[in-house]
Amino acid sequence: MEKKLFLIISKVGLLVVIFGFFMPVSCGKSGFELAKSLRGLGSEGSTFYIASFLFILMFVSAVVGVGLLVLRGSQLQWDWVALLTGMGSGIVAYLMLQSKGAIVRSIMEGSMNIGSYLIIAGWGIGTVALVMASLPPPQSKEE
Repeated sequence: MEKKLFLIISKVGLLVVIFGFFMPVSCGKSGFELAKSLRGLGSEGSTFYIASFLFILMFVSAVVGVGLLVLRGSQLQWDWVALLTGMGSGIVAYLMLQSKGAIVRSIMEGSMNIGSYLIIAGWGIGTVALVMASLPPPQSKEE
């Protein structure tokens, strides 16, 4: 397949991440509601405050990644930056919250809703598509 097609497929993966953020991510709350709840739990600089910022960064990086589709001459490395920023911020936020143990379990009940699974699936689709777009084109064999 053509490189451009894989880039479009990677954007579809990022759209799935965006849709997942608007759906219930955990304990019946969307990504925005979850970030707002976490922000209210701590003061500036606390783990909860930073995790809420990382959740929003995850969403913004997906939007920026989709926006790169409309830019002509957009470089492949910027697609990687957008995808990895979103994945990294989401994973770090999740790990930060898991380290809080009982406090988070009482708020989030340790549950993952459909939005979490869509976000993970979107990251998977985006990663596979960008890997395929990054591979060099196959050489034709001349006889």
